Formats: sequence, C-alpha cells, structure tokens
Amino acid sequence: MHPSCPRPMIPVPGCCATNCCPPVCHPPINYVKHNTFTHIVPHIHPVNETVLTTHVYQNQHYFPHQVQAYNNAVTQQSYFGNPYPTIRGC
Repeated sequence: MHPSCPRPMIPVPGCCATNCCPPVCHPPINYVKHNTFTHIVPHIHPVNETVLTTHVYQNQHYFPHQVQAYNNAVTQQSYFGNPYPTIRGC
C-alpha cells in the first residue's frame, strides 16, 4: 500500500504505481432476494348427498299343471267269409 493512499493499491491501466489514482465508480449491481411466505386459506365446499333406494319387485308367474293320460282300448271284429256253413237242401 502506498503511504499517501489509504486504500490498497489496485493496478489501473494508465496510472503510475507510485501515485494513488482516483477511484473508478461503477453502476451498482442489483441482486433480487425473493422471500416466500406461505398463507393457508381454508376453502369450505359443502356437499349434500341424497341416497335413493329403489326396490324392484319381480313378479314371477308359474303355471303348474298335470297331464292325465287315458288309454282307450277299441276292438274291431272282422268277419271274412260265412261263419255259418250253408246247409243245402234245407
């Protein structure tokens, strides 16, 4: 550090090392710091539920029946020829 310069020597082009040059001021660099806060907002959604019960009656119709069967017997008499011999001369 140079005795006449209270700050450390920074080599600047065009400045002699034995002299303290005036500072060069640059525009500020901006930094953005983001802060995040969480806020809880309750939302209430009421729900109404209706239960509908349906009873279905299935009518089943039955027709039980009986079958009665009868057997008839029928006879036929067939006669061929003359059952009585013819008597000649009578």
